[in-house]
Amino acid sequence: MTRYADQYIADNPPVGVSIPQKFHVDGRFRFVVLRLHVNPDFREVVQTKTIELAQNAGCFSDPRGWIPYDPIGDVGGDRFIRNDANQPERAERAKLIISFVDITIRLMLHSLSRDVSNQWVIEPNMILEQNPKGSMFESVRHLFSNATGVPTTVLLAGEWTSLQLGTYWMHPQLITGDELKQYRIEVPINY
Repeated sequence: MTRYADQYIADNPPVGVSIPQKFHVDGRFRFVVLRLHVNPDFREVVQTKTIELAQNAGCFSDPRGWIPYDPIGDVGGDRFIRNDANQPERAERAKLIISFVDITIRLMLHSLSRDVSNQWVIEPNMILEQNPKGSMFESVRHLFSNATGVPTTVLLAGEWTSLQLGTYWMHPQLITGDELKQYRIEVPINY
């Protein structure tokens, strides 16, 4: 499962499905992609139950039902591997990416706990020098960044009284006027 948010464009709706207006927020929408590999004997039961749970939670479900999934096309494509990779290399890369997403979700589920109001939350981590926002995933991201050497790019654009901050994957945040007089601006980078 991975979460996304994007601007809603009626001429080009996400995965070809028109999303009802009540699910739009400020011209944007959020959605979750479930990538499931299920034993064929249980596939229909899992799909039916998943759609039922989503609808009971007040979520919009694709009226077409489940979309056939091509793991190599999804996570073995050029976004995840060099352009000249052959089919076996793409299949191997797709398998590794799927394993990465799977273990990330397992870690997230393992770290769930109930807060004082009995709501599910990521367990708090109060080692603030390492996890200033109180999540152990800050340290996990740090490990990932150290292991790969890939930087997080922050984009800045603006003029005299306004500044936009964002990433290649995050909707820009606008900062104006007196906010620019501050000497430090904290930008949480969410993908």
